[in-house]
Amino acid sequence: MADKIKAITDAGIVVFGHIGHTPQSSANWAVSSPGTHAGDCPTGASGSLAVQGAGAHALLVEAVAPEVTAVIRQRLTIPVYGIGAGCLVTVSF
Repeated sequence: MADKIKAITDAGIVVFGHIGHTPQSSANWAVSSPGTHAGDCPTGASGSLAVQGAGAHALLVEAVAPEVTAVIRQRLTIPVYGIGAGCLVTVSF
C-alpha cells in the first residue's frame, strides 16, 4: 500500500494510514491480519514505517497486539492512534 499512499500524498491529499484488522475487507472476523499478534512485531513495525515513509500524516492501529503497538509507537514520528491495540493516543510533533 505504500506506493498508493505515496501517490495520494503526492497529489496533496492527507492520508491517515491503517495497520491491523480490516473487517471491511474480510467476510470472516476470525481472519488474522498481519501485525495483530506479538510474534508479528517485525511485520507490523516495518509496515508502519512504510506507511510513514510514504507520507501518511497519522497511523491507526486496529486490533494489534500491545507489544507490536509499543514498537510502532517508539519508531514513528507521526501520531499513532489505537482501536483495541493496547495503546493510548500518542502525538508527536
